[in-house]
Amino acid sequence: MADGDDFYNAYAKFVGSSVCKDDVKRDKNNIVISRRWVCAKEGFRKIKHEETMDRKCNPKPITRCGCMAAFRMKYNQKSNEWKAVEFASDHNHELASVSDVQFLRSHRKVGESDKAQVQALRNVGVKTSQIMDHLVHKSGGYENVGFNKKDLYNRIDMDRMSKISHGDAEGGLAYLYRLENIFWADSQSRLDYAHFGDVLAFDTTYRTNAYKKPLVILVGVNHHMQTTIFGCALLVDETVKTYTWVLKTLIGAMNNKMPMSVVTDGDKAMRAAIEKVLPASQHRLCIWHLERNAQSNLNDKDAVNDFIRCMVSYVSKEEFEDMWSIMIEKHGLHNHEWIREMGAKKSKWVEAYLRGYFFAGCRSTQRCESMNAFLKRFVEVKTRLYELFQHVDRALARIRHNEAISSYESKHSELAIQTQLGMIEKHAVDIFTRTAFLRVRNEIKHEQLLFVVNRLENDGNRTYTISKYQRQSFTWEVKYYPDDQRMQCSCLFFRTYGFPCRHLFTIMKAEHLNQIPSTCIMKRWLKTAKSDPPYKHDSQILDDVIRTA
Repeated sequence: MADGDDFYNAYAKFVGSSVCKDDVKRDKNNIVISRRWVCAKEGFRKIKHEETMDRKCNPKPITRCGCMAAFRMKYNQKSNEWKAVEFASDHNHELASVSDVQFLRSHRKVGESDKAQVQALRNVGVKTSQIMDHLVHKSGGYENVGFNKKDLYNRIDMDRMSKISHGDAEGGLAYLYRLENIFWADSQSRLDYAHFGDVLAFDTTYRTNAYKKPLVILVGVNHHMQTTIFGCALLVDETVKTYTWVLKTLIGAMNNKMPMSVVTDGDKAMRAAIEKVLPASQHRLCIWHLERNAQSNLNDKDAVNDFIRCMVSYVSKEEFEDMWSIMIEKHGLHNHEWIREMGAKKSKWVEAYLRGYFFAGCRSTQRCESMNAFLKRFVEVKTRLYELFQHVDRALARIRHNEAISSYESKHSELAIQTQLGMIEKHAVDIFTRTAFLRVRNEIKHEQLLFVVNRLENDGNRTYTISKYQRQSFTWEVKYYPDDQRMQCSCLFFRTYGFPCRHLFTIMKAEHLNQIPSTCIMKRWLKTAKSDPPYKHDSQILDDVIRTA
C-alpha cells in the first residue's frame, strides 16, 4: 500500500495536482484491505460553514470544486497482492504549472534528514528564518527545498510539543509554572564558586521564556579572567524579597561561602538585598551603567567626561574630593539631584574609595550582559522552561570549553621572556595562567621606570620610598618584612587586583630575590587554582542543586 501512496503522489506531482487520503476499509482483524486517494479538490465545503454569520475570523479561501479524480487499491488475500481497482484521471480544474507544484500540500514535507539538520542548526542558535535561507541556498532554490517556511515552523512546533506531551513532562512544567522562583546550579558551577566565589556579579535579563519570568545570571571571574557561571534563577518579580531569596539560596547551595565583593547594575532592590544577606561584602555599581546614567542625566558632554574622570581616576580620596568639587563648580551642579544622589553613595562606585577591595578586575556587569547576548541567540518569548534549561546548559558548555582551551595553552606552552628580570619573569610564567601572566609581565615592564629614593630600617621591616623617572612628585611606599618576605604597597594594587604591582617588583630587585614571594601570589590566578579539592570532606560536595519557592 505504501508503494501505491508513493505512486499516486508522484503521478499527481507530475500532472500538477495535490492528493488527499479518502476512505479506508479494514477486515475483522483491523487490517487495511482497501485504500482510496482523491484529488485535494474533491468534494465541496459544507453549506453550514458558508452560511455561518457570527464568525470570529474570516473564512478560509474555498479550494474544493468537486473534482472526481481518484485512485483506489485493494488487497487480494488469495494472491497476497495489492492491485489497482480504480483510476480516474480527469480533473475539472486547472492543474498547477511546473513552477507552482512546489506549493501543493501533498508534495511538501519536512523529511527526517531535513529535520535533523534543522534541529542541529537551532541548537547552535540559528533562527528558523535563517535556517530556511540556508536550505534554499543549499538546494539551489525554493522550488527544490520540498517545503515552505510555514511548514518548517509547524514542524518545529510539533517537535517542541512532542517533548512535553508525555504526562510526567507536562505535569512537571505545570508545577514549575505555578512556582514563584526557581534557582539551579550544577555541580561544576558549585566547584567553580568554591574556587572563584570571592567576586560575584549578577544582573537581570529580559523575560526569555513563555512564563514571562525574569532570568538572573550569577557569574564570577575564573583564573583565566574569563566569565564563569555560578547559577541561574527564574524569578516572579524583581523585589527586595525575591532578590533576598536568590542570594540566600545561592549562599546555601555554595556551602555558605560568602563573596568578598559584589557587582550589580545599581538596582535598588538588589542593593537592599545585598545589604541584608551579604553585609560584609563590598558592593560595587557597574561602571558601564553609570556612564549611561551620566549621559542621560547630564546634558553637557564635558560634564559627562569630568564625571567619568572622577569615577575611574586612580587617585587618593582627598584628590577625588578636590576633583569632585571642581567638577560641580565648573558645571554648576550644586543643586543637581542626580549628582547629589551619586555623591551620597560614592563608596560604591568611585575608584578612589574602592581601591583596596578585591574585585578580580571586574568593574561592570558586562560579563552578565555578554551571557545575556549569547542566550538571545537561542531564546525567544515563547521559549519553554525545558528549552531554556537546555540553552543555559549549552552556554555553560561553551564557556567551559573556552576555559579548557585556555588551561591547555597555559600548561603546554610557554611565553618567551622579555624583561631584564629574567628569573622573576620565568617564575611568573611557570606559575600563572597565560592571561594572568600577561598582566604580571606588564607590571614588570613598567618597573624599569621606577627607582628607590629612600630606605628606612624599622623593627622587623624595611620601608622603601619609590619614585618614577621624570615624575619625581609621584612617590609610593612599600614595607618589606624579610622574615616572611611579606610586602605592602601604598598603591593597594595587589589587594585590588591580586597581582604584584610594579612597585613590589622594584623591591624584589632591590632585595635581589629570585622568585616572587608566596605572600605576593594569589592562588586564584595560578595554573593550579583548581587542582586542589576546595573541601576537606567529600560529603561537602553535593550534586546539582535546584531550589524553588
